[in-house]
Parts: sequence; C-alpha cells; structure tokens
Amino acid sequence: MMDLHAEKILILDFGSQYTQLIARRVRELHVYCEIHPCTTPLAAIKGFAPKGIILSGSPSSAEAPGAPLVDAELFEMGVPILGVCYGLQLMAKLLGGKIDRTAHREYGSAKVEVTESKGIFRHLQVGTELDVWMSHGDKVSAPPQGFHTIARSSNSPFCAVANTEKRIYGIQFHPEVAHTPRGRELYQAFLEECGVSFSFRMAPSPKKRAPRSARRSATNGSSALSPAASTARWSRCSCTRRSASSCSASSSTTGCSGRAKRSRSGRPSPTAFTFPCARSTPETGFSRP
Repeated sequence: MMDLHAEKILILDFGSQYTQLIARRVRELHVYCEIHPCTTPLAAIKGFAPKGIILSGSPSSAEAPGAPLVDAELFEMGVPILGVCYGLQLMAKLLGGKIDRTAHREYGSAKVEVTESKGIFRHLQVGTELDVWMSHGDKVSAPPQGFHTIARSSNSPFCAVANTEKRIYGIQFHPEVAHTPRGRELYQAFLEECGVSFSFRMAPSPKKRAPRSARRSATNGSSALSPAASTARWSRCSCTRRSASSCSASSSTTGCSGRAKRSRSGRPSPTAFTFPCARSTPETGFSRP
C-alpha cells in the first residue's frame, strides 16, 4: 500500500491570516500537507522531504527590519515552490529582484490577465481574465533573473512570475480565498507540478456520544442545575422598556419581574419579548445585546 504521507506538501507560515485556508484548499484536493513556521531550519525542511513548498502571505513587508525570512538555499532544493503574496516578494528579495515599498496598496477584488499558459496557469488560455483577491502593500518592481511574467494586473506588470526551469512560481494575489473563484484550479495546477497522486483522504471524525448520565437526564427530563438555576436558565425578561432605571426589577437573579411567555414545550417563546432587561445577570444566561 502506498504511503500517502510520502506525498507531503509543506506550507511555510509567515503569519498570514489565510495560511489555514491554504492548507484546507490543498487537503480538499486530496493532498496531504502540513503547516510549519517559517523559522523551521533548512535541514529540517530537507528532512521533511516535501513534494512541493508553499510560502504563505504575511502582514510584514519583506524590506522591513526584522521581516521573516527563509534560507535562500530553499530555492535550490529542486522541488516546485509557490510564493503567495508576501511569498512572491520574499522570493524577489532573496533571489535578486526588486521590491517597490511606495507602491499603491491594494485590498480587495482585482482583475488579472494570464499572459502565458504555463505553471499554475497551465490549464488557462492566454488572455484569460481572472477575478482575484489582493491584500498587499509592497509589490515586485523587477523579478529575479531567470523569472518572467505569466500574469499581470493594472497595478502590477509582475502580478505573477515564474522560473519554469526550476518550477518556482510567485503570485501577488490570494487564490485560497472565496473571492478568487478559480483559485482551486490554480492550486490544482501547482500540485500537478509537484507530481502528487491526489489520493489522500482524511478519516471521518468519530461521533462523540454524550455521557450516560447526561443521556439519562435528557430522557427523564431532569436537569443537573439547581431548581433556581434551572428556572433562571429559561427565564427571559419580557420588559420592553429600554433602560434599566425604568425596569421594575424585583430579583437580582432574574433581572426583572417580567416573565417570558412559554410555548407548549415549556421553553420561552422567541416572540415573547422584544428587548432583554438591561439588568439581566450572568446567572440568567442572557445579557443585553
């Protein structure tokens, strides 16, 4: 039987809010992957033996002091590498390209035009326009030697670059988010470059049964709460007044003297009140919205 973990994809995390989404997209395509911090030593990365590497985005600027980096030898491992947003800028910095820190910041939807049907755009025709999601401040003003443009946008002529010989790609946008509708196709094309079999399946999570005592309580209609707490749990203020001072509170437990109307099931009717009492307490389980 084939060891599916032998087809690992490594995601190096530089602090992006979308890193977990990248992993989810890869696993949805039935490929095993793991997220590791960008500080992982190069020796450990080589020992992990990934079939491909994805460099995540980051809130940092690649040109800022103390920006997260990786060993430049990472790009000599001979495996496909995809840099996403900050990953592209980091790639340019480490491999001799240039970054424009005064660039127009982008956050939101944008259009990207495919200029070469290679790499991650291998299944798309030249001239195809993609709706993508941008979230960056810096941009690449000159790609590293050996790289060329495979897609452009109105804000950047180097929106996506590639070194097809080394199978290294960088993109300025985020294909993992829902705002990039065809992002799944791009990740699939990259994973095809990695030579994986798309055979990984996650085992379904076993359903957890409630403890027997809890099931018995539910069957008997009993509650583990004290009678007072049980009453307070299903008590809501039916007072429609808007301030605590005008509420005729009579109990610190229930918050006010009003009681919500109960339905046939014994629980409060959701239409029995329009605004919770401002003096409701944690004991009641309800608070002012």
